[in-house]
Amino acid sequence: MIILNPTTDKVVNTIESLAPREKEVVLILVGENSNINYQMLVQELNKRTICFMGAIFPAIINGTEHYKDGVIVKKIPYLQEPTIVKNISAGELTFPDFSFLTSNTSKKYTFFTIIDGLSNNITNYISSIYNRLGNTVSYLGAGAGSLSLIQKPCLFYKDGFVEDAALICIFDMKSKLGVRHGWDKLVGPFVATKTNGNTIIELNWQNPYEVYKDAIKKDCGKDIEANNFMDISKSYPFGMYKEGGEDIIRDPLKLGKNGEIVCIGEVPENSILYIMKGDNESLIKATEKATTDCLNNGVKIDFEHTIIIDCISRALFLENDYVKELKVIEKNITSPIDEATPQGALTLGEISSHGEGWVDFFNKTTVIGMLY
Repeated sequence: MIILNPTTDKVVNTIESLAPREKEVVLILVGENSNINYQMLVQELNKRTICFMGAIFPAIINGTEHYKDGVIVKKIPYLQEPTIVKNISAGELTFPDFSFLTSNTSKKYTFFTIIDGLSNNITNYISSIYNRLGNTVSYLGAGAGSLSLIQKPCLFYKDGFVEDAALICIFDMKSKLGVRHGWDKLVGPFVATKTNGNTIIELNWQNPYEVYKDAIKKDCGKDIEANNFMDISKSYPFGMYKEGGEDIIRDPLKLGKNGEIVCIGEVPENSILYIMKGDNESLIKATEKATTDCLNNGVKIDFEHTIIIDCISRALFLENDYVKELKVIEKNITSPIDEATPQGALTLGEISSHGEGWVDFFNKTTVIGMLY
C-alpha cells in the first residue's frame, strides 16, 4: 500500500488499518522528503504492539511512479521478528541466533535485510551472514540512506531510530529473484592494488584519479574533477570481475583529497576492475531480463508481493527514461493480488543472492524479489 503526502499520524493509522496479526511484520519504506517524526512513529507503533521494521530511502516506488515524498507499507509473515546488527563500520558484528533456521530445511525462507548504505564493511556483514546460513535461504535487501550521501539515522524498529546498522527479518515466504544491471566493459582490466574498505587508493600502482580521468576523457572528451565528479562518474562505474556472471558494479561516489576514489560498497584489495559504460537501452533491457529471470520460465506461481530494489543512480542516469524501466517491470509482472503490484525503493546499494548461490552487495543494479 502507498501513502502519499504522509504524516506521522497518517502512517500510523494506515498501518493500524492493515490489522497485522501475530507473526506478521509491517515493512515501512519511506521517501526521504516525507514529513515524518520517526521517534513518534516508533512510539505509536509500539503502543499498538505492532511488529515493524523500516528505513529511509532517496525515493519509493509504486508501479510506474517514484516519489521522494511517500511511504510504502506491506505486512509480511515472518519466522523471526526483526533484529538489529549494530556498528557495521567497526566490523565487530553480533548476530542473532539462526540455529532454528539452519535446522529447518523443509522450506527455503527469505532472509530480508536493510542496511545503512553509507556504512563501511557492508561486504563483511553480508559474507558473515552467508557463512552462517549458506544457501539455506534466499537473500533480498537494500541499502538505506539519503541522496545527500551524509550518514545519519535511516533505520527504525521497535527500539529506536539508528544509523550504521542493519535490520534483519526472516520472512516466512519463498522468493524468486532477478538481478541484472546492463553495464558493459569499456576499458580494463585494472588491478585495485591498494584499497581501504570502499576507497580505492591505488589503481595499477598509480593514483586512481589519474587513471580514471584519462580513461574517461578518451571516451567522452571531458575532464572529470571534484566539482563535476558525480555528474560524469554516474555514466562510468567500476565493474568487479565475477566469474560466470555479470561484473559486480561499484558506484564511484567522490574524490578524496589525494585522488582516492570513494565508492558505495567495498572494493577488495587486488580486485580486477573494469571501467564500465551503458546506455538507456542496455539498462532497460537488463531490467526486463531481471523480470523474466524471476518468472520461473512461465510456470505459474501465485506471487503475493513484488519488492523492487533499484539503485538511485539508475534513476539519475536514465532521467526521463526511468519511467520506461518501471513500465517494463509492471508489464511483465501482473497479478490479481493488489499487494503483488511492484513496489519498493530507490536505494544506496542492492542485496540479493544469485539463484541458489552466493549473496552480494550491488550498485547500479535492479533487483526484483517476488515473494510467494
